[in-house]
Amino acid sequence: MNINYERVAENDSDLHDNSDKFEENEGHRPFVGNPRSGKWGILLTLLNVVLFTISATVWGIALTDRLPTNSQALQKVLYYSPLLDKIEFQFENRKVEGTLFDEETLSKDELLLRSHSNDASDAAWAALSVIERIPMTAEEVRRLGKDPDTVVKIPPSYGFGNRTHAVQLDAQHNLHCLDTVRKYAYREYYFPEAIDTGNGTSPLTELDQAHLSHCLSMLRQALTCNPSLDIITHNWMRTQLYPPPDFAVNRKCIKHSQILEWQARNKIEREKWWEIGEQGPGTDDYVLEPPAKLLDWTIRLNS
Repeated sequence: MNINYERVAENDSDLHDNSDKFEENEGHRPFVGNPRSGKWGILLTLLNVVLFTISATVWGIALTDRLPTNSQALQKVLYYSPLLDKIEFQFENRKVEGTLFDEETLSKDELLLRSHSNDASDAAWAALSVIERIPMTAEEVRRLGKDPDTVVKIPPSYGFGNRTHAVQLDAQHNLHCLDTVRKYAYREYYFPEAIDTGNGTSPLTELDQAHLSHCLSMLRQALTCNPSLDIITHNWMRTQLYPPPDFAVNRKCIKHSQILEWQARNKIEREKWWEIGEQGPGTDDYVLEPPAKLLDWTIRLNS
C-alpha cells in the first residue's frame, strides 16, 4: 500500500495557500443538478394552487349553505307565520315617495293611491288591501298560539283536507284599516250624511265610529310592534324658517306583491266563504259569546 504524506503547515500562510487551492478545485467545478427537480417543483406548485382553489370553493359553498335565507332570517323577528315556510321572500330597495306638494314627481301608482277619492283610486286601494280567507292546518293554527278546536273549520268537501281552518293575513287587514281611515278622512265623499255636529260628538254612526276606533288602534299597535328604524334627514329650504324633513327615505322592503300573489293562489273562493257563514256553526263547533255592546247594537239594529 502506498501512503502519501504531506508536510504539515508550518505557519498561517501555508494554511491560506492550501485553502486557496481547495477553492480553486471546488469553486470552479460546475454544479450539475437533477434536470427533473425543476419540473417537479412547478408541478407541486400547480398542484397546491389547484388544491387551494378546490378547498376555498368547497368552504365557500358550505358557508353559503349555512347562511339563512330571507325567510329564515325573518323567523327570528316574527312570532310565527306559516308563510315563512311557504314563500321564499324577496327584499327590494325602495325610496319613499314622501313629497308634500311636488306631485308631478310621484310615480303613477303613488299618485293614484294618494289622490282624492274617485273610482280609479278606489279600485287601486281595493286591489292593494284585498282580504281573502286562506286555509291553515290544525298544527299551523296551534303554532299560532291558538286552539284549533275554537277556529272555524273548512268543510272537507271544499278540497283543502280533512282538518283545515279559515284564516286571513294580518298585513292585508292592516291595509284594509288604512283604507278605512282614508275613507273616513274623506267622509264628504264616502259619508256625505255624516255632517259635523258641532258639539264634540262624532258625526259617524255608532258602527262606523267603532270601526274607525278599531282600525286606528290596529294600525297603532302594528306600527309600534314593528317600528321603522329608518332615518329622516333635514334640509334647508328657501322661504322656510325651519329645515323641513326629507321623507325620501331609502328602505329595504319585503315585496308585498309576493303576499298578494300567494294569497290569490291559495284563497278560499268568496262564494264558499259566504256559504260557510250561511250554513252557520256545526253542532260540535265552538261558538263565542258576543261582547255586551255588540249584542246590544245587534238587537237594536234588528228591532
